[in-house]
Amino acid sequence: MFVALTLIGCWLGWNVPQIRERRQLLDSLRAREAVIREGDPLVGRPLPLSWRLLGAQPVYYIELKLSRTSEDDFRAIDRLVPETAIGLGGGGGPRQLRDAEF
Repeated sequence: MFVALTLIGCWLGWNVPQIRERRQLLDSLRAREAVIREGDPLVGRPLPLSWRLLGAQPVYYIELKLSRTSEDDFRAIDRLVPETAIGLGGGGGPRQLRDAEF
């Protein structure tokens, strides 16, 4: 019983901060006028089941504004929103940077 509770605590301790950081990232991107479309990706990697169980919503597309995006934003999206496709808008219309993986 103690081992099961310890494993559950470790699982929560690992996943809950990632979900919180993911929400903060998405809120930050929205504040900088990024277009974020939530829903299941049609292709590519699904949202991890453990994150779904903790209430995270899948995101299938993020369009970032060129002038308001840093390299750190791209790294954070790769780490915290692995299921999404990324587009870049501003200055010549949107273009796709990364498709969701097949």
